Amino acid sequence: MAWTTPKTDWKVTITDGVYTGDYFNYTDYNRIKNNIVYLASLPLPNVDIYDMGGDKALGDMVYYYEFNDFQDNLRMIGQSAGVAYENYRSFSANGNTPTFEDLNQIESFCLTLYEVLNGGLVYAVDTDNLLAEDTEGELAVAEDD
Repeated sequence: MAWTTPKTDWKVTITDGVYTGDYFNYTDYNRIKNNIVYLASLPLPNVDIYDMGGDKALGDMVYYYEFNDFQDNLRMIGQSAGVAYENYRSFSANGNTPTFEDLNQIESFCLTLYEVLNGGLVYAVDTDNLLAEDTEGELAVAEDD
């Protein structure tokens, strides 16, 4: 499974009462699902995730529990990588549907995990460059002696 750059700029735009924002379709579903599978298959974390089935095709339905699976899988991968998945929002049958904010959160967290797991971001304390406040409340870099 290959990595595909996530869409992290989902938006709603209404112009003169007409919706012109983004639409979610089967290619978006496949990108998110396959990116999660990719992340789980990396040597670290190499996590067993919930099966999300095959790719969707034009006309296939996307169900609420599939978005819950996305988030559950991201939470498990994040936990293994030491990165918390925050603001989990559960979806239910005939209930709320994912919004553009939810899609931005899911895809942004995929990107964060990708960067962390590929060495692009470090979620650790740099003990050589600790920040400290000086007596006037300004941040200063604490230097080793």
